[in-house]
Amino acid sequence: MVVPMVVSVLKLFLVLVLVFVMVLVLLVVMLVLLVVMLVFLVAMLLVVFVELFAFPAVVA
Repeated sequence: MVVPMVVSVLKLFLVLVLVFVMVLVLLVVMLVLLVVMLVFLVAMLLVVFVELFAFPAVVA
């Protein structure tokens, strides 16, 4: 009677660990995407800034 209980508990534990790992992976992927988007936004802002302030100075 004890062995089936242990097996079921182990299976439950495995499922919980799998879910935990999947959630962690999802969080990491979302964080990476967020960082990439932030870098992209900063790069675009820098380009706009350079175009607004550097080129008139060069032309003048």
